[in-house]
Amino acid sequence: MTLAVDDMFAKPGARCGNCAALWETVVQQCPNCGSSAVEPVEDVVELALEKALAERAALELVRSDRARQLLRDRGPMAALLR
Repeated sequence: MTLAVDDMFAKPGARCGNCAALWETVVQQCPNCGSSAVEPVEDVVELALEKALAERAALELVRSDRARQLLRDRGPMAALLR
C-alpha cells in the first residue's frame, strides 16, 4: 500500500471516536459504524498519514511542481492499494 500526498495539503475534517474512521466533513453519525462520537479535527490529512504509517503503508510526499500537477489531476491525495 502506498499513500501519495502533496506535502503542502492540509484539510480540516472529522474522526470517529468509536472506529477511528476519518472523514473530510463533520457528520452527526459515523457512516462507517453508526456511532455519534464524531469529532472535528484540525487536519485530517495528518491523521491519515499517521494511520497509513501504523498500517505499514509507504508514504510518498509530493514536493516537486511537476509531481504536484500530476497529483492535482487526481486529487491532493491518492492511494495505491496493490
